Amino acid sequence: ARVFGGAAGAHMAASVPPGAALPPLPADALEPTFERLNLLEAGGAGEDAHQVQDDIRRAVGVGAGALRQRAPLAEGVQQLAALRARVQALRLRDASRIFNMERVLALETDSLLDVAQATLASAAARAESRGAHTLTAENGAPVPRDDARWRVHTLWWREDGQTGSAPVRVGGAAQERRF
Repeated sequence: ARVFGGAAGAHMAASVPPGAALPPLPADALEPTFERLNLLEAGGAGEDAHQVQDDIRRAVGVGAGALRQRAPLAEGVQQLAALRARVQALRLRDASRIFNMERVLALETDSLLDVAQATLASAAARAESRGAHTLTAENGAPVPRDDARWRVHTLWWREDGQTGSAPVRVGGAAQERRF
């Protein structure tokens, strides 16, 4: 069985003819990556990646359980937004470039925060229950699923934390095999 990433990769490979000329990358395409690595290696006082990851997990735990309420979701979104500055303040005590697990942890922490923010912001944007996640009203009653308004892909933009949506395409590869 092929997972979504495999299906997407196979589709891309089939869509680009072998030997096709691809557009060149901009000359400064790697600059943000090098800037981030240089900032991590700058040394000095900084945040501990283990502690920041624990705080990310706590914020997600507050808002993104199977039973969700609006207020804890909003609180989790705010907590994660506040953690962005702490992630930017991560520094390496070990700047070696060979098998440096501290560097890996710091980069993973940055990615973990992106996924956490996308998850909570997307959950907070939905005004319905979906899948195994039940949104409950103030009185504790579950908010019903609403396919007419919410059968969409929820999108999140890192630059400004905003959410949006894109329509779900029904049919195609996703419908070919049911488990």
